[in-house]
Amino acid sequence: MSAATQDLAVSYFLPASLGLMTFAMGLGLNIHDFKILYSKPKATIVGVLGQLLLLPILAFGLAILFQLPAPSAIGLVLLAACPGGAHSNLMANLAKGDVALSVALTALSGLACVITIPAYVYLATSWFTSESTLIALSFKDTFLQLLSIVIIPLMLGMLLRHGLKEKTHVLEKIIKGFAVFLLALIILGAAANSFEKVMSYAKDIGLAVISLNIIAMGLGALLAKWATLPGKQVATLTMEVGVQNTTLAFALAMTVLDSLETAIPAMVYALWVYIAALIVIIISRKLLGTEAP
Repeated sequence: MSAATQDLAVSYFLPASLGLMTFAMGLGLNIHDFKILYSKPKATIVGVLGQLLLLPILAFGLAILFQLPAPSAIGLVLLAACPGGAHSNLMANLAKGDVALSVALTALSGLACVITIPAYVYLATSWFTSESTLIALSFKDTFLQLLSIVIIPLMLGMLLRHGLKEKTHVLEKIIKGFAVFLLALIILGAAANSFEKVMSYAKDIGLAVISLNIIAMGLGALLAKWATLPGKQVATLTMEVGVQNTTLAFALAMTVLDSLETAIPAMVYALWVYIAALIVIIISRKLLGTEAP
């Protein structure tokens, strides 16, 4: 992929493909999905607390502990600030978790991220960089970017779902499949174009990224246990707190922050998270399989 082609892909196709994925997610939602949050208040509080507050704080702490360079530190915080996305829903399903709760929490954190992501990234940029090396960040630009690629497509998808009812099921699969294929091409192209730089940064930040995922999953499970939630909700909150939307983090790093170095934590995380999630899925299925119905 040439530099010009990569710039075109990052500037236009990357936000468009992410918007398509969010639109497809909206096709699978309706307003009634949010009612589950009111029926399960303890799980909702644990999920929101873990995702929107404790996880970003954990990322700040790990960035400081591992003395990450500024772009990597900001990328780690950006990753932690992103909602779970479709991957956390899929993994909660495979772990025999409460899928309805997972979907509702993902949608809620997706709406909240319009405010929380710009706020956390601004704090990280201010904390980890000096004035001479400050990564350019516009709160307004980040807000508008999230609005255009997350909130508006999600709402449009929900509106179409409301109008067409269950007829959107096939459309959802087609759009999501196309968007995933396009995203994979863009990410692989960016990685191949800067392979040595990606590998150099990945080696330096790998332990911090893996620590973020493992501790976050453990934190989600411990919070759920502390709140005496049933096993299915423990599995769900393990995934919701521990699995982040790497595509959103990558897209924002490459478009709003215009920094491949800031995107690398998301790329490393995307490779590792499947290993950790598989282990949790195996353990969860075994434990839930022995629970009384």
